Amino acid sequence: MVEQKNEEQDSKVVVAVGSKQKEPKSNCEKNAKIILEFLQKCTPYEGDAIRVMVSATKEETSIDIMKKEDILAVNRFLNYGLVKEDADTMTKVLVHRQQRAQTLMKSVAAFVNKNEIVQISCLLMMISADDATLSTTCKNLPTKSEDARGSNSQQQGTAKANATGAIK
Repeated sequence: MVEQKNEEQDSKVVVAVGSKQKEPKSNCEKNAKIILEFLQKCTPYEGDAIRVMVSATKEETSIDIMKKEDILAVNRFLNYGLVKEDADTMTKVLVHRQQRAQTLMKSVAAFVNKNEIVQISCLLMMISADDATLSTTCKNLPTKSEDARGSNSQQQGTAKANATGAIK
């Protein structure tokens, strides 16, 4: 009789462990709504930059081993909103990029622990202050007139500023 109870308990455990509980559709819809609300609050390029920084904490990452596409995504965020007339020196470009890096760190802080934010800070300092990227950014910034034609011109100019020198 004791053996029979043990067998019943074992079979219940196996069933409980082996069975998958499906998430109700309403939970999936809630999750999708939360994600959509978050993305709608993001500035251009911010969502992608957050993704890169959070994923960089999942493994030991340095700027030397980061994917080129990931560095480009962060550079697009860092350069967004910068136009040639407002950034006539490398110092002004650096200041803008470091201010944007600080904004990105604050956004990422909600998704990582204290040790990971230190890793992210180090990566962002290296990316935002890279001499080759700063030089390329200065040379390829859009003008205010290009910016006035619409955000598409701004995005194209920012992409151009990042595409040539930001990728090592």
